[in-house]
Amino acid sequence: MERVVDKRIKEGKLQRVWDHADSPLLWVETIWSGDVEKMPTLLGFQYNGHYFKSIDQTTTFYRDTESESKAKEYGEQKYKNRDFVEKYCVGSEEAEKSLQNITVEIQKTDFKTRKKEGLKDQFRRFFDAYATIMGFYRFSRPEFYENIISQSPKMQQTLKPVGDRRYSMHHAWMEAFTITERLFAAIGKNCRCSSLIVKNCTRLEILKMLDDATFPSDIQDRIKSFEFIYHDDVSYSIGTGLVAKKEDLRHIASIKGQSAFPGLVQGKVFLIIESLKGVSTSADSMNAGDILVTNMTSPDMLPLMQKAAAFVTDEGGLLCHAAIVARELKKPCVIGTKIATKILKDGDMVEVDAEKGIVRILEKAK
Repeated sequence: MERVVDKRIKEGKLQRVWDHADSPLLWVETIWSGDVEKMPTLLGFQYNGHYFKSIDQTTTFYRDTESESKAKEYGEQKYKNRDFVEKYCVGSEEAEKSLQNITVEIQKTDFKTRKKEGLKDQFRRFFDAYATIMGFYRFSRPEFYENIISQSPKMQQTLKPVGDRRYSMHHAWMEAFTITERLFAAIGKNCRCSSLIVKNCTRLEILKMLDDATFPSDIQDRIKSFEFIYHDDVSYSIGTGLVAKKEDLRHIASIKGQSAFPGLVQGKVFLIIESLKGVSTSADSMNAGDILVTNMTSPDMLPLMQKAAAFVTDEGGLLCHAAIVARELKKPCVIGTKIATKILKDGDMVEVDAEKGIVRILEKAK
């Protein structure tokens, strides 16, 4: 019998959007909490129906198209209001500072003397701060406000701070989860397990582990694969035992996106899959003239961007990091392709036509 989730994907009701490496179940739960628990209070909206699938800790996000359509309509309505924009920027900055405060505390903590109740308290505060910033971040999608700018170019100056906040928050949540590895390791030591096991438990399971040192019976299965399903109420379900399926994408010869800065160049693909561990690839491994292809650029990619001939991203809009840097460096850039990182591989020869927003595959790498 065909599963409901698989049927929704086949019918286009769930749309694959991005992949993210080194992304455990706890990180996915913080996104869910931001979408479902935090966003209604902070911004008056709640996402429903989304789906995450993880194989070997690389997580794929599937967006519920109906929920996304409602979010875009609501977001456009909100971002037309200058008072809302100001409140959003102030609120998201406060959330970012709260997250930074708890991560600084985690950096300074002597975990050798930290008792169970102290670990619980620190973990609760980290989860709450992280989920809050995710609530703000997930409501800053470029699709929510770029139509406003296209209709009224004068609004670009008003809405630019939203793009700046998205850029800053992206860097903050990436860095925070890495720093908090110290706390996850301390919880694991207390419970006689690895930090990897801790990070693939839910927040309630982690708190229970600190009480009785037991963890879920399916934890090893989760590390290999898991699925995380949003329900229409304030709940979710977790499944395991997924089988990796390869998509046949060989027939795709070109990719369409949005031009963020014009130009026409050819070069070899240099692919980076975003990871919670940050960008481990140094600029030395990239050849001058390569084409940087990634889900979304981040501040730690700047040395690579300075060396690349052009940028191609899955995500983003005209106020995103890639677009801003492309305009500063005057390099061709195609954003919002949705599928570039799924189609293109390291060493593929491509042509980036940022006049038309098209990336053409000239020769596949052997």
